[in-house]
Amino acid sequence: MYILAFVTAVLCSLALQRQTERHAIEKRREYVRLGRPVPLTPPRVTVIGGWIHIVLGLFLLMIGGTWLYMYFSVQEVRDILATSLELNSVVLASGVALIILGIVGLAHNRAYHRKTGISVAR
Repeated sequence: MYILAFVTAVLCSLALQRQTERHAIEKRREYVRLGRPVPLTPPRVTVIGGWIHIVLGLFLLMIGGTWLYMYFSVQEVRDILATSLELNSVVLASGVALIILGIVGLAHNRAYHRKTGISVAR
């Protein structure tokens, strides 16, 4: 069940990403057709949002890692959590994914502010 939800979320994310890329390409073509310079697209994740992603990712990583450690090391916990191994793995993977998204968001912000000359610290 969890795997199906995870796969569905990944497929929806990929579809939305492709739609966003198509929209950006159409927007660039329109600017080129009008003979205007193409403006830089601002980053989707703010600096604070990137740090929040990293903090929440670390929190989920700690929770998922603790659950997996308890699952594999303590027999009583294994009996209680026997059905939630998939949930533990999904929590662990979502923590890693949030950390990666936060780091990528901060990198995009840094590159955008470097190109535009806007100060990040406001």
